[in-house]
Amino acid sequence: MDDIKAKCLIDRGCSTSIINSKRVANHRNHKLDTQIVISSVNDNSLATEGFLTSFPEEFDLNEGIEWKLVLLEDRDFDAIIGQNVLVPTKTNLSISMIIVW
Repeated sequence: MDDIKAKCLIDRGCSTSIINSKRVANHRNHKLDTQIVISSVNDNSLATEGFLTSFPEEFDLNEGIEWKLVLLEDRDFDAIIGQNVLVPTKTNLSISMIIVW
């Protein structure tokens, strides 16, 4: 993302991708048409802004990646990659082999 390195968690059960709002505070954020409640085991967060990036050229995909901005404090990761990234890229996950392809 514009040379921003981020530690990401892959979540096959998450329909959208989320990034820590502090990581992209000075970028081209936009207001969401509809606010989204992001629920986790410990709490709920409200996403009111989004951030649009594109897939790397080698993926040969013309669509963008819509990230929801949420304050992710006290987490060991900066972003959650959800189905809106995994499906278009036809990502396969092998938990037993700990690889992504």
